Amino acid sequence: MDATDRMTPPGPLGQPAEPRGFTSPEGLRQLLLRLHGAGPDVWATDPEAEALLEHCARRFGALARRYRQTPHDAAVAAFEVLRAAATARAVDPWAVVTRAVELTVQANERADALLCSTGKARRLMSGEHHDVVRFGERDDGDRSWADHLDAISGARRRASADASAGPSPVNGVTPGEVPVAVTNVVELLVALGWPRAVATNGLDYICSRLVEAGNPATAFEYLRRDLTPLTLLDIPHRSWTALCRIVLGPDDGLGQISGLLRRVLSGEPIATLLTDQKLVGQVVRFSPSGHRAIVPATDRSAMTRTVRNA
Repeated sequence: MDATDRMTPPGPLGQPAEPRGFTSPEGLRQLLLRLHGAGPDVWATDPEAEALLEHCARRFGALARRYRQTPHDAAVAAFEVLRAAATARAVDPWAVVTRAVELTVQANERADALLCSTGKARRLMSGEHHDVVRFGERDDGDRSWADHLDAISGARRRASADASAGPSPVNGVTPGEVPVAVTNVVELLVALGWPRAVATNGLDYICSRLVEAGNPATAFEYLRRDLTPLTLLDIPHRSWTALCRIVLGPDDGLGQISGLLRRVLSGEPIATLLTDQKLVGQVVRFSPSGHRAIVPATDRSAMTRTVRNA
């Protein structure tokens, strides 16, 4: 009988008594009592302690993989709770270990997703905190955009009486039209002198924060203080702030957002946007240094074709 199938009751280290399997709750209790009585160093030298941890790696391996962790991670989590004196006093020590391992691997997975410590992830597990999305790597697709059209338009959920009035121009947009509108905004920026990588990744970053914030005004206040894009996009702060203002637009307090994204989503033609001297002037003026408009601002018909054919 090997060490994984037997267990030594309490007694001096090296003096085994009647064999008992530690796979049962009572067997685990007896092993833990013996190990606790022998001192902390016994975990590094006792064959049964080693066999117990190997058993934990096998026992909780599938659980660990469910949360993108390894069997070794599960064994480490089990080791931490097995050393606690309270575990041996529990009605069912294995139930305590199982639950502790489950919580630990869950916290480890959340820590990996949120890029934070396991301890902080434990505190955040009950909250609705989203996974970290690397810059320019959103893959939510149409469904995500459709779910957050209210955030893009700045609309609030109203009472049922208000809902009966019918959809707003933005809320009536089909999910498939949203990525098209976003692409058109990018192409418009590129046509007016913005580097494609800056326009694409910048708009992706803005939209990500807009979804999280729930309304353009809050998103803008957050984004204008966010210095991360300055490094990622390699643009000056004035260009970044201007891009956020152009895309999101100022809020007049009545929910009327004049941002470029909303205007495109509302169905405003590209040709009309290109006749907006203020909009075109801002886009061209704040384009990052070293880049010029692909199409002269006076040739609006050519710019319209550039965007429409994107």
